[in-house]
Amino acid sequence: MKSTPLFASVAMLALWVMQPTHGFTQDATSRARPSQPILMETAATQTTTGVVKSFTRAPTGEVDGFELDDGTTVHYPPSLQPAITAAVLKNNRVRVTGLVGPGLGTGTKPAKLLEAQTITNLTTNQTLELEKLLLDAPRATGPTQPPATTNPSQARPGGAPAR
Repeated sequence: MKSTPLFASVAMLALWVMQPTHGFTQDATSRARPSQPILMETAATQTTTGVVKSFTRAPTGEVDGFELDDGTTVHYPPSLQPAITAAVLKNNRVRVTGLVGPGLGTGTKPAKLLEAQTITNLTTNQTLELEKLLLDAPRATGPTQPPATTNPSQARPGGAPAR
C-alpha cells in the first residue's frame, strides 16, 4: 500500500492531538495539591462588653450602629434606629452578642465588626433581641398618601373655601 501525503498529514495531526501535553487528557489527580487545607471563613458568634462612645451612620444618614470604647463597631439595620437609640445612649455600658467579622481599625490595632443579634444596656438592664424587633416592625408598603380633606375650608391655605 502506497502512502499519500494527505494520509501522512492526517495521521501526524491525529498523533499530535492525542498527546497529553495539552492538559485535556491529563489526569486531574496528577496535579500538585496544596500542602495546607483551604480554610473557608465562617461567621462566629461573639459577645463583647463595652461603653458606647459614638453612633455610626449609614451612607443615607440613618443611625446604623455604634462604636465601643475598645474599638468594636456594632452594626444593626437602620430600620431599628428608633428602638435602639431609645434604649441605648452614649456612655451607656452595653453587652452585645452577634456575628463577628473583621473591621477597618485604625493604626496598629485592628478593629472588630459585630453584626448585633442582642444588645443589653447594662445601665438599665434592658435587652433588645434584634430578630424579634425586625419581625415585629411594621412593613413598609410604599409611600403614604396624606389624608384626603373632606372639609372645603381645609382645601385651601388660609381657610378660604374652594370655589
